[in-house]
Amino acid sequence: MARYSDIKGKYLYLDVEGVEHRVYFEEAGEGIPIVCQHTAGSDGRQWRHLLEDKDVTSRFRIIAVDLPLHGKSLPPFENRYWEDEYKLRKDWFMAFWISFVKGLELVQPVFMGCSMGGHLAADL
Repeated sequence: MARYSDIKGKYLYLDVEGVEHRVYFEEAGEGIPIVCQHTAGSDGRQWRHLLEDKDVTSRFRIIAVDLPLHGKSLPPFENRYWEDEYKLRKDWFMAFWISFVKGLELVQPVFMGCSMGGHLAADL
């Protein structure tokens, strides 16, 4: 029998350093928000098992984000992004996460991540 997943995917428009980004994220559950950042070369699908875990989502709101230029978060429309050198800058990612948290109106979220995402989570 067919059934729907409890995971909901959404797009959020965010301004990061004067550039509007259309950011895709998936979420499931209720409770303390846990924001999950994927590794540098991946996307939010990395967290699919956590999003489907009923024991976890019964106590936490799991939010898995596709960072800009990853997964379903396409490059900004008004920018000629292909002309710019793509750099993974810590200050940019910090600004991104602050904008994301404000955009979703999250209160005291928990950050977790793999690899680069784990390093940023420690600073957030």
